[in-house]
Amino acid sequence: METIVDLILTPFRDIVDKGRTAIQNAGDTQPMLKASQALLKEGERALKKIEPLCKKHFDDYGPAFLEAVKDNGEFF
Repeated sequence: METIVDLILTPFRDIVDKGRTAIQNAGDTQPMLKASQALLKEGERALKKIEPLCKKHFDDYGPAFLEAVKDNGEFF
């Protein structure tokens, strides 16, 4: 599952982290604060949907799911 996390979930976690950082840096700038909050919200929303799906597919298909993810060149 660690490889799945690296390949699929880490980019979404990075988005959440960058959203949090942007909120801290926004200060009183309302447009930036609003955009940062939206980025954080959407990143968290994506993780809530993708993480359980990845776990389910990994539990159901094991190494075959991992190989399918690795074979798909769009992830790299």
